[in-house]
Amino acid sequence: MIIVGENSYVTIPEADEYLRFELGANKWAGMSNDVKTTALITAYRKIKTIRLVKHTPKEVKQWAQILEAWGMLDETNVTNADRVARGVKSVSIGKASESYDNTALNMQMAGTLLLSQRAYSILRPYIDRMAVIV
Repeated sequence: MIIVGENSYVTIPEADEYLRFELGANKWAGMSNDVKTTALITAYRKIKTIRLVKHTPKEVKQWAQILEAWGMLDETNVTNADRVARGVKSVSIGKASESYDNTALNMQMAGTLLLSQRAYSILRPYIDRMAVIV
């Protein structure tokens, strides 16, 4: 069960509304509430591990959570994230090819490997890059 403030930044209806006009979000719309709950809570937990500055707007965390949850349900994102995490910079099959930039390295340096590059891009300006010296 989603409890905003405890295990999520957003409710399922808020996520549904945000994704309503996203191209390709029909897969999200077809998911059960149980699957959406699991995806949103997992995305929340991943975002909570990122050290964000204190003034990070609530909306930024909400948008990132929704995009990450949506991204986790797309097998293409999982496959690509696995490749990026392994350091693959380019994949070619016949005339088709895929290349990856250093976003994955930046995401790893931030302490996370989010599946959604859009979620990471939203959070990136708010990631605390200050080192704590003890």
